[in-house]
Amino acid sequence: MRYIWITCLAFSLFLSCTDKPSADVSSATNTVKSATAKPKVNKEIKTAPVGLNKPKAASGSIQIGISDSSAEKGEEACVSLTAKRFNEILGLQFSVLFDPSQLKFKKSTSYGLPGLNNGSFGATKVDKGSLNFLWFDMKVKGVSLPDEAVLYDLCFDVLAAKGTSCEVSIGDKPLKMEVVGPNKSRMILEATSGKISVK
Repeated sequence: MRYIWITCLAFSLFLSCTDKPSADVSSATNTVKSATAKPKVNKEIKTAPVGLNKPKAASGSIQIGISDSSAEKGEEACVSLTAKRFNEILGLQFSVLFDPSQLKFKKSTSYGLPGLNNGSFGATKVDKGSLNFLWFDMKVKGVSLPDEAVLYDLCFDVLAAKGTSCEVSIGDKPLKMEVVGPNKSRMILEATSGKISVK
């Protein structure tokens, strides 16, 4: 998790040197006030989604779905996260949620986004059923993928008994669900859950 936010901060600092500052979208605001007798001037310092400068108002949506899978208890089962309408996306983040009494996170693999690697995942809370994910386009140009393209696979050891249906879903806790699209616009993420059926 620490790696994700350090990367996010570093990227945000990079953009602040290459782009014009923009208005606030963050709930955290620090105010620097003038110490002179002149009228007070406020300078606002903010954070931004997935390390990018302030996105514009919500515009459009993308879909991310999780595939179904099956395995026997004690075996490994993998699900794919696929995308639709993934056009000129600059960055996204969310949490992948599951029941830790049924599934044990094992690994991420089959990366389908440029720059995506194991470091894009925060696994400090997997024992509580939460895997954080954060990715952004280092070239700041936006990445487009065909519909049904695989973003990545997640693999789990199956702990649940035969006949159990184990849900794997996308949520916004603990990591807030956000997508930044063309022209730094904020986009809506439509998520579909998947399940691992225990044979």
